[in-house]
Amino acid sequence: MTAALAESGLGCERLVLEVTESAVLRGQQVSRTLFELGRMGIRLSLDDFGTGESSLSLLRDFPAAIVKLDKSFVEGIEIDDGQAAAADARQAVARAVIQLAHALGLETVAEGVESAEQVAVLRDLGYTRGQGYHLARPMTADGIACLLAQERTVTAIRPPT
Repeated sequence: MTAALAESGLGCERLVLEVTESAVLRGQQVSRTLFELGRMGIRLSLDDFGTGESSLSLLRDFPAAIVKLDKSFVEGIEIDDGQAAAADARQAVARAVIQLAHALGLETVAEGVESAEQVAVLRDLGYTRGQGYHLARPMTADGIACLLAQERTVTAIRPPT
């Protein structure tokens, strides 16, 4: 890993490796390797958080920098059926994860964001990052380059605020 980073010129802190809870719990060798990567400054993202077999101690003990709320907790989070208790229940896990992550100094990402309504609820809960079809469809490296070029053009055209 060190050789690949040196060859690419990419700083360790710029690399984010996503690992699932179940991968973290696979054994001592995997755990040692992940801790070593964390010590190198490589950022580790705990993917699909909340769906694995882990305990909350994983958040405290694992050298993660980012916690990704699983899409199963985002689905339906925006439903407003007029019943406050039901809406609170649908938002409870997302609320708890972001509060816990912030208390531990971890970044958060909400996965599976598929509507503007979900974005609004997640923002109200404190999420500032997300991924999902509403935000962008999966794309190739060339597609990302085009998207970034368009963003630069739009930013250059917009008057400063």
